[in-house]
Amino acid sequence: MQKKFINILSEVLEIDVEDISEDLELNEDNWTSIAIISFIDEIFQEYDIELNGEDLEDITTIKDLEAQTFKNV
Repeated sequence: MQKKFINILSEVLEIDVEDISEDLELNEDNWTSIAIISFIDEIFQEYDIELNGEDLEDITTIKDLEAQTFKNV
């Protein structure tokens, strides 16, 4: 995973960078609507990638989130 991507996740999910792995589960406790909106904004600012919140709602792992984020890049 890219360092910038990990740093964004750390900030949005409010967890330490060391705790982020591809297998980290995203659930209703950490992947809230606020987190999704913040993630979309951070990704747009950093990578100029526009994401749709509805496409991210059902994501369950960091690996899936990374794949969805960069799938059209």
